[in-house]
Amino acid sequence: IRNGNVSGGYPAGAGARYLDKVYTIEIDKKRFEMIKNNAKVYGVSDKIVFINGDYFKEAPKIKAEAVFLDPPWGGPSYNKIDSFKLSNFSPDGKKILDLAFKHFKEIIIKVPLNFDFSELKQFTRMYIVKEDISDGRVISKTVYFN
Repeated sequence: IRNGNVSGGYPAGAGARYLDKVYTIEIDKKRFEMIKNNAKVYGVSDKIVFINGDYFKEAPKIKAEAVFLDPPWGGPSYNKIDSFKLSNFSPDGKKILDLAFKHFKEIIIKVPLNFDFSELKQFTRMYIVKEDISDGRVISKTVYFN
């Protein structure tokens, strides 16, 4: 599994507990170092291949069946948007998913609660949505394409 555009590396660390190998790609140097540190703290750094680079350049180089995407939502102001679109992700969510669909069989993407799911119709792929719950409340949603 590859983990692209992730903050803090939590998905990579969690995946590394159950998978043989996880790739994580992070363009921001500070976040990249944080991901490496978090993996070390949780004892999974030996199962993660850390790549400090651009997802669009690095992802096509790696062979994997699945990718978990957690692209930035634009900071705290994301929840002021009534209907969060793919174009509100940074980088653009359509471009992220287009690349993922070219290279992976299974695509998983984390989205905010105010995400406009009608945006996904353009991809003509089946998907399911699950709620991400923390401390008894829904904090985000995750979309699973297969």
